[in-house]
Amino acid sequence: MDISNVVGTKSSLVIIELEAVVGSDECIILFRTNGTDFEFQSGNSSSGGQHSISQGYIWDTYHPNSLIMVTTDVNGFLEFRKQHYHHNPELKMNVVFYLNQ
Repeated sequence: MDISNVVGTKSSLVIIELEAVVGSDECIILFRTNGTDFEFQSGNSSSGGQHSISQGYIWDTYHPNSLIMVTTDVNGFLEFRKQHYHHNPELKMNVVFYLNQ
């Protein structure tokens, strides 16, 4: 995911809000720094050095929002994937805060 239009082409610590727009069933979205070799694992949120894995969790229609914090690569890119494949909510992602290194 390219967020360089927001943070620039720099390594940045970002907080992203996930919001379920349609179909807010249970869903887990995992984020990590682009190009890292950290493996996504269900239920874990970890960090090491300049890289991190963060987990966003959409619970149900009463809890349709989640915040994650993760570091971009030096070009402003992140990787993400859904952990639960049975649910396919339409999500809106907003950068709430960023800090360039």
